[in-house]
Amino acid sequence: MSACSSHQSEEDRHRDANTPAGKVGQAAHKAAVQADKAGRVIGRKLNKAAHDAREGWKEDARKKESH
Repeated sequence: MSACSSHQSEEDRHRDANTPAGKVGQAAHKAAVQADKAGRVIGRKLNKAAHDAREGWKEDARKKESH
């Protein structure tokens, strides 16, 4: 549990980062960061698609009212 210690030296953190477990942890962190970024992009795209759909429905409603 030395990796959880706030008193861990820079040398200890560097050594722990180079262990197999440290490398797996780094890869998992990188994957999580990338997944978060992708999730945000998808969220923005979905919000834009929903906005565009609402605007289309409003336009259709205006056209139907004028006929």
